[in-house]
Amino acid sequence: ARLMPTSGPILNNLAVAISASGDGELAEALKVSEKAIEVTKEPGPYFYETRGQILYQMKRYADAIPDLERALVAESLREKSHRTLAECHAKLGDAKLSRRHREAAMKYEE
Repeated sequence: ARLMPTSGPILNNLAVAISASGDGELAEALKVSEKAIEVTKEPGPYFYETRGQILYQMKRYADAIPDLERALVAESLREKSHRTLAECHAKLGDAKLSRRHREAAMKYEE
């Protein structure tokens, strides 16, 4: 990422790696994810899914929802995004939306 600081895909992959490291560096992962979105002319659903998952891990459920909803356009992201959306809505006290997303996620299980 230091060699190509304007490469959105590299920055997005780095954000995923940082958030999955378990080192508690979620604030850094969020910063990198936001930079990836910023430098990409037309960021796709994978960029928003990354940021949404990071926000979810940070317990910023309301902030995660719009990004996770944007990720639903990519079939490969639907199951995980619906599952995380279900958790976000549950944490925010909306059982009806939580149930809808759980049911939607089940349609994409392998």
